[in-house]
Amino acid sequence: MVFLILFYRMQAYLTVPFSALSRLALYGGLFVLVIVLRKGYQQLPPLLWALLVSVVLTALHTAWIAGPDIAFHATARFINVMLLVPFAALMFMGERHMERVFWIFWAVFLCAFASLLVQFWGWPLDTLVNGYIAIRGDLIRHMTVVGEPNVGGMLAVIAGVSSTMLVKRHSVAVLMGALAVAFVTLSISKAAMLGLGVAMIASVCLLRGEALKEALLRALLAGLAGVLLLLLIGAGDYLRVSLDSLIGNIRGEPSAYKDFQYRQSRFGTMDVFDGSLLPVPLNYLFGASFAEVGSAAQEIQGSGSDVVLPHNSYLELLLTGGAFMLSVVVFLMGRTYRTLWHSCAQGDNRVDRCVLVCFIVLTCWMLIYPVIYEPVTGCLFWIIVGYGNRVHNRPMPIASVAQN
Repeated sequence: MVFLILFYRMQAYLTVPFSALSRLALYGGLFVLVIVLRKGYQQLPPLLWALLVSVVLTALHTAWIAGPDIAFHATARFINVMLLVPFAALMFMGERHMERVFWIFWAVFLCAFASLLVQFWGWPLDTLVNGYIAIRGDLIRHMTVVGEPNVGGMLAVIAGVSSTMLVKRHSVAVLMGALAVAFVTLSISKAAMLGLGVAMIASVCLLRGEALKEALLRALLAGLAGVLLLLLIGAGDYLRVSLDSLIGNIRGEPSAYKDFQYRQSRFGTMDVFDGSLLPVPLNYLFGASFAEVGSAAQEIQGSGSDVVLPHNSYLELLLTGGAFMLSVVVFLMGRTYRTLWHSCAQGDNRVDRCVLVCFIVLTCWMLIYPVIYEPVTGCLFWIIVGYGNRVHNRPMPIASVAQN
């Protein structure tokens, strides 16, 4: 399921098994096997039931306002990756399962980077790109098999951080880190570059002693090797434009700080609650529905529709599902942080420490990006939430980490 979600763009070439209907069928099979036959519904924590209730209420509200067709499609798009939470909570028993998730992310990252290089060297992937064009600083930002450039850059951050922290062989860890740095630069993504910085700060705060020295050395070597790789393939201009984009030296493009500030000051969108048919107090408690807010609603209703795009996951949770949905998600995140923090404090849990760093990066990205339903970042976010709220919270032997 994780593999299919991360590779969803491959449906441009193969409808089965990468299409939404194929994933829905697999979700249905997992639901029958795990939730019904194995009676997983008896073990799910109350907070996960509360999350389900919040989604169902918002779906019913959407159907009431905009009709069942929009309600079905918008809700399905919104919960596409959120549905991973109960399965991760029931099926993940320890670090070895999170480790397998990172293996899948590494494989998809390498495929995405290969698809970027193919286009960078002038070989078109018209079927995949499907007319998508993105330019920044007169340089092309290429779509890859995981989606638009920002998504590719953010995937590169996750792959670089996790491989640097988990892969035992130094040369492989540095190589993966170098590819990640090159990918982030070629994506010209401010979010990805800021994510690298947040990951470095979080790693310094969480690691101690030899582990910290090793991580810093690997990060330094990966950075140098990544810059060298960019120069070797003739992508030096991407280095310059990436830095200019970050500090706001590109005409018509805000700096990273101004962009962040703009996305945190969009509370004028709160008037979206006025369109609800609910009484005023209930508007803020249960939201304005999936039909009024988010890219899922815009994709269904068309670009000319009057849909609010917050570009802020916390604000989007508030606008779509109200204070109820936002509170449930925040409580789930808090419990996840507590679980991971306790695990890291008990010993040298390399995987959980890496998971915690990635979760910190993801929660920061939520301030500027719709992480909650974006297939790549949302997939990891909800898996970590499920992992942090898992039923079988018992220590398991850690499988040997990548040797090759």
